[in-house]
Amino acid sequence: MMESANGAPKAQGWSGALWKGESRDDKLERLGQAVPRLAKQSEILLDRLECTNENLRSDIERWNVEKRSEIKDMLISMADRQIQLYEDCLKSWENVLVSLKFDGVSSDIKQLSKSKILA
Repeated sequence: MMESANGAPKAQGWSGALWKGESRDDKLERLGQAVPRLAKQSEILLDRLECTNENLRSDIERWNVEKRSEIKDMLISMADRQIQLYEDCLKSWENVLVSLKFDGVSSDIKQLSKSKILA
């Protein structure tokens, strides 16, 4: 290709007449139109991103509150079961002691304890 006096490429032969190359001014005009459109699209996408981030933050906060509540409920339930187990165990031992007292074994145990203490 040859260059003309203004520095733009000069087409050789008939092929240049069919496809005119885009000039620098045309490119600048096209880019000038694209920049505001892209800036607006960027603002829209940033707004959507902020909304999505805020929704995500609120979802995480709600999840943390629910998580704390569920863990608290599980620990309270576990503690209640342990208390019930210890109460049942205590009742069983109390029943054993009552039955031992009625069998007269209690007096034998007391005498054994006294003899060990005195010895």
